[in-house]
Amino acid sequence: MEKQLQYFNRLTSDTAEYLRSVHGFSIRTIGHYKGGWRIIKEYMIAKKLRRYSATIGKKVLNARFNKRGIRDQKQIYNSVVRLSEFQTYGKINLQPLMERKNFSFSGHLGRAIENFINHKEVNDRLSLVRIWGYQRHLHAFFKYCKSQGVHSLSKVDLTFVLQFIRHLDSWKGHPVYQMISMLRNFIKYAYDQKLLSTDFSERIPRYRSVSQPKLPSTYSKEEIVRLLKSIDRSASIGKRDYAIILMAARLGLKPLIYPA
Repeated sequence: MEKQLQYFNRLTSDTAEYLRSVHGFSIRTIGHYKGGWRIIKEYMIAKKLRRYSATIGKKVLNARFNKRGIRDQKQIYNSVVRLSEFQTYGKINLQPLMERKNFSFSGHLGRAIENFINHKEVNDRLSLVRIWGYQRHLHAFFKYCKSQGVHSLSKVDLTFVLQFIRHLDSWKGHPVYQMISMLRNFIKYAYDQKLLSTDFSERIPRYRSVSQPKLPSTYSKEEIVRLLKSIDRSASIGKRDYAIILMAARLGLKPLIYPA
């Protein structure tokens, strides 16, 4: 059977190389994709399928989505979508790195940021995508410094960094937690390189992202019955709520039309 799957093996190999060379995906990220492709391969072997198609990918998703957690579902979904897209079009429609915006840094502060990114690239073996992410986020900090008349690291202190972070709260273009993490690393690097006299990286507060549970899009019959039974209909407000929920359950009305 392995010989019969040579086309699939070649397809996944070519897709992985495309993601690496064109989009700059790291070995770790491609490894996640390969994990999804192994699931597809196992499905094809079990069903005695010789050639992959987008239809097979959809069947794998239908078979797997009810058995795994949300994170695993996302990884498998991405693996199927990318593989099917590359097989159909010979390319994957992500924004190539060469088309992404180039960020320029200048002056004493700019050179420090560039040296930091180069340091991270060498020591952490960053992928091209991660390097671009560092450039994008730290360029926002660089622009803020210029707007405040700060052109040297000697004028950057904890108060200034906290002001910048507050400035980010309403800035949708940069996830705050990523920016804070990169700033902490940059300040630590600057201190180690004797560009700052004080290491205040640990005093920069960590950003806590809280994930709120989503309300279900549908309710089972048993859940609706329990909800209706929980309403106290001895008062006029309870009778009103009971009527609204009963009407919504029977007619499938959208929540936007319910009275407040």
